[in-house]
Amino acid sequence: MVQEADQANASVQSQAQQIVGDASLTRDLARPLQQWACSLPDDSALPGDSWQGLIGAWSANRDQARRLSLDLTRASTFSGTTFSSALTTSVTVTLSSGIINPPLPPIAEIQTILQRPVRFQEALQALTAFGLNVGFTGSLSATELLEAAHAALTRPSGSEVAAASVLIPARESLDAALAALLRRRPKQEEAKSKVVSIGDQCAKDGFDAGHFLRLDSDLALLRKRLSESKQQIMGRWAISVAFNDVLLFLISFLKSLDSTKMKV
Repeated sequence: MVQEADQANASVQSQAQQIVGDASLTRDLARPLQQWACSLPDDSALPGDSWQGLIGAWSANRDQARRLSLDLTRASTFSGTTFSSALTTSVTVTLSSGIINPPLPPIAEIQTILQRPVRFQEALQALTAFGLNVGFTGSLSATELLEAAHAALTRPSGSEVAAASVLIPARESLDAALAALLRRRPKQEEAKSKVVSIGDQCAKDGFDAGHFLRLDSDLALLRKRLSESKQQIMGRWAISVAFNDVLLFLISFLKSLDSTKMKV
């Protein structure tokens, strides 16, 4: 009985020490959190419109980073040159592509599939905000073309998704949106790059020329991929990724623009 009492007493003391230690740890953690809270920026430091502009710029850059992560090509070789006092030798070392760029884990595919409805609606809203849901006489609008591409992806006519049935109307949606926005520039001038020209005249505050140059480069690569879908046999996942890139481009580009700077 004495031994059991001693053990119980030791257990109580141990628990008490742990409680005291936890309380001390809580105070130690609370102190930097309080200091951090005090250092947060004052919302009144900038006007509301400025905060919205900063949020829009961050959102557009985030979407561009997402596109970049999907566009990275899988490397398989590395070429290097060795130098010595007697000779120069060119060496090519072959590395496993799985090591450099391993296959996407299943969770990444699931996330892309789950995020697509949200991004699709976000892209439609952005198109509508610029009046791109209304086409010219005898032609489909950018919104209608994007909806047709989405329907071909989510509700294919056959057992398999045909790449061209999804990605060609998606490409045409991009073209229709750019054509309409070009007409709404305040100053009509010859444009070597549609994206850059629209951005030069109608960019939101906070978006510099470099942002639109990057978007223009992204669009060139994206259109090439979409056009090649006519001759390619693509799996549903690859088609889904390409369509997702179209959504991300539209969202990023349109969120970079100020509709008040455009002609009605």
